[in-house]
Amino acid sequence: YGVVREHIPIDKAVKLEVPSPLTTAPFLEVKSQIDTYLKYTPEEFKIGLPDMQGPFNIASYLIGSDIYYAFEDVPEQVHILMKKITEFWIKAYKLVLSWIPEDRLEPPYTGKAVRIAECSCNLISKELYKEFVAPYDRQIAKIHNKVIIHPCSGPHVFEETLEEIPDVILTEAGYIACATAGSISVE
Repeated sequence: YGVVREHIPIDKAVKLEVPSPLTTAPFLEVKSQIDTYLKYTPEEFKIGLPDMQGPFNIASYLIGSDIYYAFEDVPEQVHILMKKITEFWIKAYKLVLSWIPEDRLEPPYTGKAVRIAECSCNLISKELYKEFVAPYDRQIAKIHNKVIIHPCSGPHVFEETLEEIPDVILTEAGYIACATAGSISVE
């Protein structure tokens, strides 16, 4: 979906075709950077996958705050958008993963676990997460059946991701000293 300078209304976003990651500028730049690292660094230097966020974070970025109203106003369009974003996400992830030789991948991103970041889920309820986000996170989880999830330490998101997503091997639950919202401790 490339760089968004203005938010896109959801009724227009759902009509967008799912682009090929091979034709989007950010992924061409990632490819260039990976090629440079592979060429100019010794084999001992490992390469981590880019932080692709999660489908709901991307939807929030595209639509802006209107996404939170869309759950109630046009839920079917939210699902269409999430499906398209997830389809693109999976294509892009697999493509980037193919660009890095397995022996150069930074653990734990060895192609055996997939990372999903869902920071925007801290702004929605457990119920909205279950209905509108978890189904798409689970699709991504199927890539490797092992998941690294970044729920941004949100208490309900932390709990729900562990309940909704199978085979989570790494997550975080921490205290953020300057958090604007609540967080939970490891205890």
